[in-house]
Amino acid sequence: MPKQEVPAPKKPRLVFTDIQRRTLLAIFKETKRPSKEMQATIAEQLGLKVSTVANFFMNARRRSLDKYTEDVPNMNGDHHQPNGMSMNSSGVMDPNMMAPPSQAQMGPHN
Repeated sequence: MPKQEVPAPKKPRLVFTDIQRRTLLAIFKETKRPSKEMQATIAEQLGLKVSTVANFFMNARRRSLDKYTEDVPNMNGDHHQPNGMSMNSSGVMDPNMMAPPSQAQMGPHN
């Protein structure tokens, strides 16, 4: 009979304390990409792992970028993105709903 492997229990998700979260956000407002040395200092001061601090900044940059690219839905409920791609109402990128190229993108006519 083959031996079945039992998966290890899932590691619980870390929830930052209020002071950790506020400190990390305040630092992020000033420094989007802190050096490894700065991340190590932050981790030590807040009692976190360096990898946790690094992940916080990586996720914060991604969230910051997401907010920048979000747009209001059009009349179809679709969200138009700056790159011409659209998201359908399910939040899925839909290449079939690309915006037509602008005159500037098409270039001069011959």
